[in-house]
Amino acid sequence: MSFLVAKKDPNPDAYKTLDELMPISIEMIRANCPFDFDLFVKIADKYLKYIPKGQGIEEEKLDKIKQIESLKSKDVERLFIPKADAEAFEGYFDDSIEEAIESEDLEAEERFSIIEEIATTAVEVIFSEPESKQAFVLTEKAAKGLRKIIQDNPKALKKIFSKKGKKTDLIENHCKNVSALSVRLAFAMGYRGKDLDHLGAAALVHDIGLSSIRGEELNLLFGREDRRMSPDDKRMYQPHVKDAVRILSNKSYINPEILKLVECHHEKLQGEGYPQKLQKMDDLSQILSMINLYDKKVSVYRIDPVEAYQQLLQQEMGHYKLNIVKKLKDVLEAEEIF
Repeated sequence: MSFLVAKKDPNPDAYKTLDELMPISIEMIRANCPFDFDLFVKIADKYLKYIPKGQGIEEEKLDKIKQIESLKSKDVERLFIPKADAEAFEGYFDDSIEEAIESEDLEAEERFSIIEEIATTAVEVIFSEPESKQAFVLTEKAAKGLRKIIQDNPKALKKIFSKKGKKTDLIENHCKNVSALSVRLAFAMGYRGKDLDHLGAAALVHDIGLSSIRGEELNLLFGREDRRMSPDDKRMYQPHVKDAVRILSNKSYINPEILKLVECHHEKLQGEGYPQKLQKMDDLSQILSMINLYDKKVSVYRIDPVEAYQQLLQQEMGHYKLNIVKKLKDVLEAEEIF
């Protein structure tokens, strides 16, 4: 997730680097639906305008982009829009969420897929622009959409949680999963409204501090269990919590409850977590911390969901309230994840 900064290309239809662009997923673009932002694609070392604002993309052309394996291997399934068009994209974002939740013309699978891509796109955007208010607003909108689709559709969680992302999307996929499962668990425990929205947004951004770790080093650290990290690994990895808090602090648009949840996502009861080694935690903080551990086992380490739960029971005894751990099992069984 390294983004260079350089001067804009003199050609108004081309950019050399991402300093004036923001990434979006190709899955966010709907066929035969005009949009009010310019759409760019990366070709070689430049970002070239692919579709100008006011136009749309026909279904056949959109499908062709998705299917070309040679392009996929170069990450061309990631499209880009100018940051100057961010407001227009935000409107498109809202419309996509509303369509996924309200439209009677879409099959359930299509609705889940739209919300899933909205959530992963929001994470990708805020990782590329961690200090951006607009990026965080997209994340909050995505969290609300995710919450609504999950609480109103019994099959949504299994579809969203079970999808395996590409290696290049490992962190985005993990954050999306943690948001979906945390919200579903909190809902099962009786939480509603703002509590769920704050939890969902915190889960989507909880790993934003990792944006300061680069390239292969990040991949190695993220793919290694905390208990298997060397002291040097921990010195590099554990500061990402404080980095996340630093990024999100002192911003009027960040709700304090979201900030608190992010700050606690590696804490455990009895002072066994980090960075504050808290002895006590509220239930929502415990939910986020526990689901963060559980999903890494499933989506990052590729452990079977049942085995991952058994490991959680054995390895984290006393680190979370027993009723929360048991309720997770109830939710996983009810949603047929195992």
